[in-house]
Amino acid sequence: MISRFILTWILRIFFSVCAISLSCSAWADCTLRNGTSTVLQQINIPALRLNYTNPADTILWESPVITASTMADIYCYTDQVVESGYQSAKTPVSDISTSYVYETNNPGIGIKILAGQDMSNLIPMAWPHGTEQAKASYAYKQQNYFKVQLIATGSRITTGVLNLTNYSVERVFGSARQYLMSFNPTSVFVQSVGCDIETKDITVPLTGSQGIAITSLPRSGNTTSPVSFDIVLNCEQGTNVNIKFDGTTTDGQKKTLALDNPNQSSSARGVGVQVMYNYQPVTFGKEVYLLSNADSTTITLPFQAWLIRLSDAIEAGDVNATATFDMIYR
Repeated sequence: MISRFILTWILRIFFSVCAISLSCSAWADCTLRNGTSTVLQQINIPALRLNYTNPADTILWESPVITASTMADIYCYTDQVVESGYQSAKTPVSDISTSYVYETNNPGIGIKILAGQDMSNLIPMAWPHGTEQAKASYAYKQQNYFKVQLIATGSRITTGVLNLTNYSVERVFGSARQYLMSFNPTSVFVQSVGCDIETKDITVPLTGSQGIAITSLPRSGNTTSPVSFDIVLNCEQGTNVNIKFDGTTTDGQKKTLALDNPNQSSSARGVGVQVMYNYQPVTFGKEVYLLSNADSTTITLPFQAWLIRLSDAIEAGDVNATATFDMIYR
């Protein structure tokens, strides 16, 4: 009887310990509670129209700070590692200054995603995951915020679909996922626009090798015959092109270039230079519309230039004037 009594209690103690052990193992993690679930946050990037060349680190597009639509309520029974970052492996963009920018299927576009609980101090998402520590017997019901940036890599941007299918980021407490941020739609159309200039430095001879006689410009406002010159572009189809000429203009004459080195004794006096598009003088410092939605890759833009007499006081001499031009693509 004594032996049987002892054996019974040993078995009871053994099963009691097992029951406690099983209960504890079920609590040795973090769990979602109070009817909450993983926050599923989706971000929309619209179709983009981007210059095909941009300096590395240029922000091509960015979202505002986005507030997560709900909050997950997580409770941790034991200390747990919290992991945040991309769900799948990513390759960092090399040779740029901005950190945590990852390659996409478009060679000219990198992506940077930020998230956190402080909207003024968001943390870049990374691969491999960043880690932090969750405390045991502690509840985590946090408001999360997100921001997305598309960053120029320095390579040429191509026209096509930007595929964001595998760019979801998450934050996980043990086995309890706090949020999953993804893109909807996952395919974003990118229209690459821009042109290469075939000849960047253009010399326009306004007079023949013998020059012109003062008598050919008898009065103020008289001009020489226009001399044509072309700016030739190689463009992405669909590009909108404007041009802006800049240079030193004569007093009160925004459409007339002053001569270079006007104070030199060898310089002519009383004349200026005008640049024309469709035989209409352009205003220096102001954009000129050229074409929209280019349907050809090679585009020849015709311009003209001439000398114009500015005053009654005119002196013979060298005539040299310099203008710069900027091509603007949209």
